[in-house]
Amino acid sequence: MRKLEKRLVTLTVALVVGGLLSPFFAEGAQTMDLPDGSKLDLSKPCPVCEMKLVPGPNSPAAVVFKDGAVVGLDANSDFFKYVLEPEKYKYSKSDIKSLFVMTMDGKTFFDATKVYFVIAPGDSGQMGAEIIAFVDKAEAEKFSKSKTGSKVVSFIDVSLSDVQPKKKMLKMKQSSPDPAKPHGSHGGH
Repeated sequence: MRKLEKRLVTLTVALVVGGLLSPFFAEGAQTMDLPDGSKLDLSKPCPVCEMKLVPGPNSPAAVVFKDGAVVGLDANSDFFKYVLEPEKYKYSKSDIKSLFVMTMDGKTFFDATKVYFVIAPGDSGQMGAEIIAFVDKAEAEKFSKSKTGSKVVSFIDVSLSDVQPKKKMLKMKQSSPDPAKPHGSHGGH
């Protein structure tokens, strides 16, 4: 009887989750509809971080090309890394048709050039900044005030330095150099 109960619970959870998420997906949860009629294929990994595309707050984002190709990005930070480095990802900016990001509510794609972004320092210096999209500037500013060191910017104002990890460099303390002594000198020892 326990096996049957487990199967029923698993089936119920799958149906509930599938039912709740179905408005965001088309064609059996493998694609998401974009505002321009394109479809984002969730089975392809992010070209920046190589992670699976999972719908949620600020994820995924998409670049739609004029030839119909759609590239999905795992997060807004990966989106900007991709968009700001066309040479690295081997495409021409002139071939881009549309740019879409998901906002914090995780329900709707918006034109990335028409939203506001809060750039907040990430919890880990390894991953870089968190980039959260907002349709309303006042909402973005309110959220920004809750994140120390964050700023509100438009699409055009996001730079590659905003999205790169801030690596902490250890600096060795040096005594004031004496030009007459070689660097390996220990001061007359």
